[in-house]
Amino acid sequence: MTSSRHTFIRFLLLLLLFPILHVQSFAAKNVRKPFQKRKPKQSSSSSKRSQGYNIRSSGIKTKRKKPPKWEQEGDALFVPQNIDKYNDIVKKFASPQEFLLDKFQHLETDATKSQTVTIEKKKAPSSPFMWGNISAGPVLAPKLKQQFENPTAIQEEAFSTITKSKGNIVIASPTGSGKTLAFILPLLSTIQRDVYGKVLIVTPTLDLANQIQRVVDDIWGMTKSGHSGMYIVKTPDMNDQTFELTMSEIKLTKAPIIAGSPKSLLNLLSFCERGDGELQNLSTIVLDECDRLLQTENVARGTEIDAKSPTLQLVDRLKRLGFSFNVNFPNSLRLICASATVGRTLRRQIMDITDAVSIDKSASLVTADDRTGKNEGLRKSSILPSSITHSYVCCDKDDEMINTLACTMKSLPPKKTIVFPGKTGVLTMVEKLNEQGFENVNTLRDEVHWDETADENAEADNWEDAPIYVVGEKFGRGLDINDVKYVFLSSPPKSAAAYTHCSGRTGRANESGDAITIVNDMKEAAQLALLADTLGLQFQSMGESGSVHSHTSEVKDSEVKDQQDYSSYTVPKLKDLLRERGLKVSGNKSELLQRLNENE
Repeated sequence: MTSSRHTFIRFLLLLLLFPILHVQSFAAKNVRKPFQKRKPKQSSSSSKRSQGYNIRSSGIKTKRKKPPKWEQEGDALFVPQNIDKYNDIVKKFASPQEFLLDKFQHLETDATKSQTVTIEKKKAPSSPFMWGNISAGPVLAPKLKQQFENPTAIQEEAFSTITKSKGNIVIASPTGSGKTLAFILPLLSTIQRDVYGKVLIVTPTLDLANQIQRVVDDIWGMTKSGHSGMYIVKTPDMNDQTFELTMSEIKLTKAPIIAGSPKSLLNLLSFCERGDGELQNLSTIVLDECDRLLQTENVARGTEIDAKSPTLQLVDRLKRLGFSFNVNFPNSLRLICASATVGRTLRRQIMDITDAVSIDKSASLVTADDRTGKNEGLRKSSILPSSITHSYVCCDKDDEMINTLACTMKSLPPKKTIVFPGKTGVLTMVEKLNEQGFENVNTLRDEVHWDETADENAEADNWEDAPIYVVGEKFGRGLDINDVKYVFLSSPPKSAAAYTHCSGRTGRANESGDAITIVNDMKEAAQLALLADTLGLQFQSMGESGSVHSHTSEVKDSEVKDQQDYSSYTVPKLKDLLRERGLKVSGNKSELLQRLNENE
């Protein structure tokens, strides 16, 4: 009896003391020791992105992943290089021509070596539904085969990635490699016809939107209602009546793709409410020439921007309507970006848009060149196609830039030409060229380059009739004018990205082209040398304005002297020879050589 009473008393004491002991134990576990440091709290998914920074700032050492070299080199394209590197060097030379000859003498870059390398592609399966290695389907494949012999490498890579993955994509590829078709083709192959507003394409200019529309019409045809599959919003400022008319046209045409400039699309969406049904079908947004749209150059340079760019305002508007760019969230939009110049700054901007936890998880990189390889020279030179020959011509001390430009042009065979006037200005350059005897001088306002009959003048007999287009640097992005042989820059651009997009207007689709830069003084000579270092390019001399010679004519002379030995020629030069003789230009280098030798 006594033992049972003692047991009952012990039970009551334990029952009374248990809450006190539990509280003391909990407090002991959570006592912060002086030598321990707490990890920062993770309040939400949006704060995870800054988790690494918070941990490092609290004093805890962590391993930081170094950014890839190609991303750093991509940022260097936007930032003007320090010209002080050559200030002391140029003082040793009497003229810009003497300095540049010494700079590029005996210099064989990896870009020069890579021009003679041909890549053997796998043979495409023989099927009426295949275009090369792309399964385009029974509708698109025949139309693609009529216009293009084979897809480019970036088109194959982008098609495979976009159709198999639902994540965000960044397409990085040289100018003229077919980036437009690279993102349009996989979208068209998966879009249902007559379902309006599935894709939103943002372009820096309406000219670029018109180019994309022609691609869509050529390979996709018209909708059942007889309209284009792509609707371009051209009105930058809207009111209620204009918005209703625009939306009525979009619904009437049943265009799956809506395109326009950031301002025009922003004004359109400012009237849209997701519940009303205008955006109920939207699933993808494309930023073509994304670095221009996001003002990456200003961000990379640290230039302050007073207000958000129209593109970022457009993104914020879509987010306020309930959309997200993070593929892990509901109601997410797929983001596809495309540009020739991609660096770490741009990738960080995409990370901010998508609210991703890291750069790598924000979007997948799609590229078919060597820009992510280990060879530094090949990484830099892959930004531009190897079919472009880069040259320079120096002005005499008593000569003007316009005279040097005119003399250089007249020393070359007359071909279709684009001139970037720089500080001279478009209208002033047109007037000066007319005074020099050039009659067929056009601007983008004339819209002659969109006329199919304009190509009849591509093979002009003299420079008075040869088509010349004067284009401002801002409007040169993505501009695709057929059969442009020469691109003239009135002075070296301040950034390598600007030179990339200007010179990339020629040498498109593996056709040969010449980019010629006019150097006016020693400072511009140093700037050209910096561009060559950043892009890994080899520039050829065309002499001074008083002694301009055509390297094209020199090649022709060497062809006459040694007609049997073409093995040292690059692929673009071999294709030029085949075109002159009316022969087929497709195939690898060995096939081109065999075709030339058989024609001897």
